[in-house]
Amino acid sequence: MKIRSILVAAALAVTLPFTASAATTFAPGTYDATDYDANRATPEFVLGSRSLWTSPNAMFVTGGSATHYWTVGPTSQFVFDGTSATLSGQVFNRGEPTLAFDFLLTMSLGSSVGAYCGGGTCNGQEVDWALFTLDSGIMTGLTGTETANISYNLTQRSSHGPQAGFGANDKDATELGFSMWYDFTRTDSTVTTGPFTFASSGYGDFNMDLALDPSITGVPLPAAGWLMIAAFGGLAAAKRRKS
Repeated sequence: MKIRSILVAAALAVTLPFTASAATTFAPGTYDATDYDANRATPEFVLGSRSLWTSPNAMFVTGGSATHYWTVGPTSQFVFDGTSATLSGQVFNRGEPTLAFDFLLTMSLGSSVGAYCGGGTCNGQEVDWALFTLDSGIMTGLTGTETANISYNLTQRSSHGPQAGFGANDKDATELGFSMWYDFTRTDSTVTTGPFTFASSGYGDFNMDLALDPSITGVPLPAAGWLMIAAFGGLAAAKRRKS
């Protein structure tokens, strides 16, 4: 009877991964965050390629060749541990690369606003997205750039919280990505630097592609795998005792 119970447990363990695959979710891990390329062209510095956008009527900064499009730096990452996440890195203005910020977003899993599906990106896969609530968001000017003394506080815009998954970048249903709408408020007293004027408040959004970084993120064995190993281990032990 004991051996039969062990065999049943092993059989159930083998079938569990197939049952769970019908309800997959955004997996914990470390992801490289890169620009969403609206034209899907290379190199990425083409019209439409960007990670951060501000309303043209309420830009972070105006003057010179500054634009409301910002591109993400090469070390930017999205890290998700299963219950909370961080998005961090640098952004550079598309028109004036000397305008640059460090940014850090912290968020908790769970959202009261639901998935946001702009651009026709919701084809049912939104049920697998990870939806978050923004806990904090800051942008601080990079040392040695025109924005060195500038800082902003970012808060979640009520219509669109942080979300990650296939199609979640709000632009392409086939791409793994991240998006979020935000309001910003300047937290320093600087108004102008050289030709540039910095807004006191405004709004915008993040749109990024994500790619799992295999050099950092291991692939954990599914829980069913451990059940199967334990079941067959128990079977072997039972056979040794019987013999």
